[in-house]
Amino acid sequence: MTLVISFQTYATTETKHYPTGEKGIIEYVNGKPSKVTLYSKTGEVKQVEELVNDKLSKVTHYYKTGEINEVVGFVNGKESRRTFYHKTGEVREVQEFLSDKLLKGTLYSKTGEVEKVQEFVNGEKSKRTLYYSTGEVHSVEEFVNGKFSKIIGYYKTGEVEQVQVYVNGKLSKITFYHKTGGVESVEEFINGKRSKETRYYRTGKVKEVLESVNSKKSKATFYYKTGEVEEVYIYVNGKLSEDTLYYKTGEVKEARVEVNGMPSKSTIYNKTGEVDQVQVYVNGKISKATDYHKTGEVNAVVEFVNGKVSKETFYHKTGEVEAVQEFVNGKKSKVTWYSKTGEVTGVKDY
Repeated sequence: MTLVISFQTYATTETKHYPTGEKGIIEYVNGKPSKVTLYSKTGEVKQVEELVNDKLSKVTHYYKTGEINEVVGFVNGKESRRTFYHKTGEVREVQEFLSDKLLKGTLYSKTGEVEKVQEFVNGEKSKRTLYYSTGEVHSVEEFVNGKFSKIIGYYKTGEVEQVQVYVNGKLSKITFYHKTGGVESVEEFINGKRSKETRYYRTGKVKEVLESVNSKKSKATFYYKTGEVEEVYIYVNGKLSEDTLYYKTGEVKEARVEVNGMPSKSTIYNKTGEVDQVQVYVNGKISKATDYHKTGEVNAVVEFVNGKVSKETFYHKTGEVEAVQEFVNGKKSKVTWYSKTGEVTGVKDY
C-alpha cells in the first residue's frame, strides 16, 4: 500500500479602506501576507509591497500616471537597495545600503552615463565622485565627519587640474596644475579666507606672491623669470599704498607712494642708487617732476596743470637758472634764457 501526502497552497485577499480615502489590498499565501497594494483616492496604484515570511522583500512606488518611481529592495527585512526612475523609465539614481545604513549612491543621466557616485561610512558621506558627460572623472571629493577634507579636480584627459585641502570643513589650500603636471598657482586660506596666492612660471620659479589679511590685499611681490624681485606692492586696508620696482641686480629702480589709492609721489633711481627724478602728484595727477644730475644737483623742474606741462625750468650744476620754457594747453609758448648771474640773455615766443 502506498501513502500519498499532498500539500496545498491557498491564497486569500483582504481589502482595507483608510480614513484618507486610500485603499489597500492585502494578499495572503498560507495565511501570511505576501503582497500589499496601496491605491490613491482616485484609484491609481500608489505603492506595492512584497513580503516573504512576514518580512519586506520589495517595495515599488509609482508616479500618479502609473510609471515606476522608486523600487526598494530588502534582505532579511533590511533595506539593501533603492532605485529611482525617471517617468520615461530610465534609472535616475541607485542607493545601496548595509544594515539599513546608506553605503553608496549613484546618479545617472537620462542617457545612462554615471554622473555622480557618493560613498558613505556609518551613514555619513565619506566620498563623492563626479563625472564628465563623456564618462571621465571630473572630481573626487573626500569628507571627514560629513565635512569636506579634500577635493581633487581633473582635466578631461585625466591629469590633476586642482587639489583643494580643508581643515575642519574650511578651505585651507588650493593647488592648481598645468596639464603637463607643473604647479600653476597655490592659494592659502585662514578661516576660509584667502591669505596668500603664489603663481609660478612654467619653469617652476615663483612668478608672483599675493598676500591678504581678512580677504583684503596687503602685499604683492612680482619676480623676474630668473628669480629676482621685480616689484613689490604694499596695501593698507585693501588700497595700494606703496609700489617699489627693482633692477634685476636688486637695487631700487622706482619707489611710488599712493594715498587713498591714488599716486602721491614717485622717486626714480639709477642703478648706482642716486635719485634720477622725483614726481609729485595732486589728486592723482602729476603736478611736478624734478630731474637730478648724478651728483645730486637739480637738473630741471617740470610743472603741470591738469596733467599737462605748464612750465620747465633748467638749472646749471651750480644751481642758477639756465632757461625757462612756458606752455599753454601743453604747447610751448615761450622760452627765456638766463646768464649765471641771473640776467635775461634771450627770449623766444612760439
